[in-house]
Amino acid sequence: MKNQWILFASIIVLSLIQLGCRREKDVVPVPVMVDYRDALVGKYMGIRNDYSSGPPPNYDTTYTDSVIITKVASDSIYLGLVKIKLEQSTLTGGYYNTGTNYLNVRFFNDSIYSSYSSGGLGQSQSSKYWGKREQ
Repeated sequence: MKNQWILFASIIVLSLIQLGCRREKDVVPVPVMVDYRDALVGKYMGIRNDYSSGPPPNYDTTYTDSVIITKVASDSIYLGLVKIKLEQSTLTGGYYNTGTNYLNVRFFNDSIYSSYSSGGLGQSQSSKYWGKREQ
């Protein structure tokens, strides 16, 4: 009976030693899910150009402006109040609405470019924005 306890204790000790001697490469890391949109979220400061043509009054105005990007759903962002689905591989997105409204947004590094246009029946409006994310 004493020999069985010695054998049992030896197996336990050897098992503990083996566990303590595991190499780091034997430990499987837990994958961390990274949301690519995290790098896009924030406030951007930049320049906006608004343009209108057609029946008066026409305008062409350039001014400084800011936009705020927030996340929504699993593949979309809000550009201000507009929800946009992004393509992860190109960091671009946009929408078309009834053939007369168009919005495009493009991210690169820490910058954003967006353009909006609408029109019809002899009148058109457009707005372009170039901005850089504030740190």
